[in-house]
Amino acid sequence: FPYVVHRSADCCTLIRSPAVGSLAVLESLSIVDALLTGLVPSAVWTLSRLDALQLYDCSLSGSIPDIVGNLTLLSLLNLGNNCLSGSIPASIGSLTSLTFLVGADNRLTGLPN
Repeated sequence: FPYVVHRSADCCTLIRSPAVGSLAVLESLSIVDALLTGLVPSAVWTLSRLDALQLYDCSLSGSIPDIVGNLTLLSLLNLGNNCLSGSIPASIGSLTSLTFLVGADNRLTGLPN
């Protein structure tokens, strides 16, 4: 089931909660234009049923971890308009269902082969 939050204070609570990792059946997570700041919580990268992950315009920083490659059902990854930096991990290349990757307006480098 999808979980969509737009401009809500609740999104910050949800995404930072350890309970987000227990949403094992979550297929879509979209948080847009929210002031989350900091790293993407590691629990997000364990949501193995995700088909779509959008954390757009959230002031997130840090890098995209290699564990993103575990999200094998992901078809949409939108991390645009944040403050992410570093190399795009090679594990993104193993996401065979990924059709949309948005990383614009960050400081990301390199695309994996």
